[in-house]
Amino acid sequence: DGCGTTPSCNYCGAAKAMLGALRGEPQVAECSITPAGEARRVELRVWTKPLRYQGHQLAIFVFEDIAEELEESAADGATAADGVR
Repeated sequence: DGCGTTPSCNYCGAAKAMLGALRGEPQVAECSITPAGEARRVELRVWTKPLRYQGHQLAIFVFEDIAEELEESAADGATAADGVR
């Protein structure tokens, strides 16, 4: 069990970004992961870049925690909606 083993992985931005990089296409995507045994989800933005090394197609991953960004965005949206009423 772990990353890449659940039915949700078919829709995961990180998985799609990895596959794109392995096809030679740089990607940027977002994903939400709930670690085993944890109640809190981890919200991430992932950048992937293809890398060819010694004849092998590889992928470089960079992850950024975007939980605060998403919370601020949701709060800004709620504030804007309150002002419209």
